[in-house]
Amino acid sequence: MKHLLDTVTGRRRVLAVGLLCAGLVLLVIWSLRQPVPPPEVVEPLPDFKQFEDVQAMKAAFFEYLQPMVERQNAVIAAQRQRLQELAASYADDKQMSSSEAQALQELSEQYRVDTDLSPARQLEALLLRVDTIPLELALVQAAKESGWGRSRFALTGNNLFGQWCYEPGCGVVPAKRKKGAKHELKSFATVEDAIADYLLNLNSHPRYKPMRAIRAKLRQQNAAVNGLALADGLLHYSERRHAYVTELKSMIRQYRRFALSLQAAQEH
Repeated sequence: MKHLLDTVTGRRRVLAVGLLCAGLVLLVIWSLRQPVPPPEVVEPLPDFKQFEDVQAMKAAFFEYLQPMVERQNAVIAAQRQRLQELAASYADDKQMSSSEAQALQELSEQYRVDTDLSPARQLEALLLRVDTIPLELALVQAAKESGWGRSRFALTGNNLFGQWCYEPGCGVVPAKRKKGAKHELKSFATVEDAIADYLLNLNSHPRYKPMRAIRAKLRQQNAAVNGLALADGLLHYSERRHAYVTELKSMIRQYRRFALSLQAAQEH
C-alpha cells in the first residue's frame, strides 16, 4: 500500500513539474505576441509655445518624452531577450512548437520579415530588427521633426516624427504637398503611439537597413549603441540626405551638453 501511495505521489510531482514547465513556455509565447501595454496615464502633448525661456522649453520637452521612449524601448528589449532565448532553443534541437511558430510568424509580419523564410532565417532577421533605439536619437529626432512639439502635425495629430501615411483621411495634409502627391502626415491617438510607430519604422523599413547594420556591428563589437553612430544610417529619413544627418548629429551633441548641464545643476 505504501509503495502504491509513493508511486501515485511521484506521478503527481512529475505531472506538476510538467505543467509548470508548459505554463512557463506558454507565458513566454504569450508575451512575445502581446501588443505594447498602454501607459497608466495618457499625458496629452503640453503646450510648448507657452515657454518664453528656450532652455526651459527644451528641458520640459525632453522630460515629457523620455519616460515614454524608455517604456517603448523596454518592450522591445523584452521582445529581443525572448527572441534570443527562442533562437538558442531552436539551435539546440531544430524544432519549434506550433505556438512558437505562430508567435514567430506574427513578429515577422510586424517587423516586415519574409514569413516564407525558414525559422532560423526569420530569427536571424528579427534579431537584426527587434532592438532598441538610443534615447538621444529618439528625443532629438522628435525635436527636429516637430519643431519641439509645436508643429501643426504635432498639435493636431500627435505626430512628432514626420511619419507619412497614404490612405485619405489618415492624417493631416501638408500645406506644401506637391501636386499629385497622396501622402498625409499620420495622426495618432497619443504621443506614445507615435513613438511606438517611429521605433517600429526605424526597425523595419528597408530605407533604414544601414542604421540597423551599424547597430548590429556595434553589438558584435560589444560597443555602446549611440545616437551619433546610428544617425549615419538615416540618410533616407529626409530628402535633404547628408545635410539632414549633419544637422541631426549636431543636435545630438547639443543634447549631450544640455543633459550634462542639467545634471550638474541638479547635483548643486
